[in-house]
Amino acid sequence: MQNQGKYDESSDVLKKIEQDNDGIYGSIAELQLANVYLAEGKKDEAMNVLRSIVAQNDVPTAIHDIAVIKLASYLLDTAPATEIEELLAPLNSPENEWQLISKELLALLALRENNADLAIAYYAEIANAPSADERIKSRARDMISVLEQK
Repeated sequence: MQNQGKYDESSDVLKKIEQDNDGIYGSIAELQLANVYLAEGKKDEAMNVLRSIVAQNDVPTAIHDIAVIKLASYLLDTAPATEIEELLAPLNSPENEWQLISKELLALLALRENNADLAIAYYAEIANAPSADERIKSRARDMISVLEQK
């Protein structure tokens, strides 16, 4: 329905799934509701849904972490730096599978704050991470190269 532009119908179905299902199906529906709102141009509603997911203690970790990444990426241009840093902090542990994406967002935040040295440090961590996919390593190396030329 969402792909057909039937946003109201999509929202209604997802809200019903969320209300009727405790656990992962309800959480997935809630996350997808944020996507519908974003596709519809309702950024404030989407941000409210994402904030709600992040604040819930009973959301599966995978859904929570995806919501954190999505929320941080949408807030990157406008939110105070401390809000984004605090939002991403739980993802920065070495065992978190989103750690490198979180560091990439923090690097972009550092650039927004005119701190190229900090951005380079984040990108270097990504580029040197043994477990990192080659695509993210390559992107980090490219960013380091561009930033060091300035």
